[in-house]
Amino acid sequence: MTPTEIPEDATAEDAYKLARPFIVRDYRRWVKQAAEEILQENPETKEQGELEDAVHEVVDGSYWTTYTYASLLAIIATDNDDAFIEDYGADALVARDRDGDLLPPQVYARLAYGALEVDLREELRRQLGERDGA
Repeated sequence: MTPTEIPEDATAEDAYKLARPFIVRDYRRWVKQAAEEILQENPETKEQGELEDAVHEVVDGSYWTTYTYASLLAIIATDNDDAFIEDYGADALVARDRDGDLLPPQVYARLAYGALEVDLREELRRQLGERDGA
């Protein structure tokens, strides 16, 4: 089934099943390219842990954590959608404005942040292993 062939009785679940592989591919491609760029900028690095500042910078300023829509796509694409809660705790998901009102879109950005952080670290580890012949 292609987007132009979607039957009138198709459900949102059908659309999700059609779109998810494209979302995953785009997300994983971005993670791979981001890791490549970090390693190009840090050619002497031997261990993934030495790249933590770069990981935080890239993740924090990324499309995937800046825009709510993209954050939701990242959560769909990753296998690490619970990473933020595991690393920072559930209480850290709650964001409030100056008046104390909840900022729900921040929840998605924070979940995406945690997932992207883990995914990027894993990709860096993989690329460092390949580069060093491990």
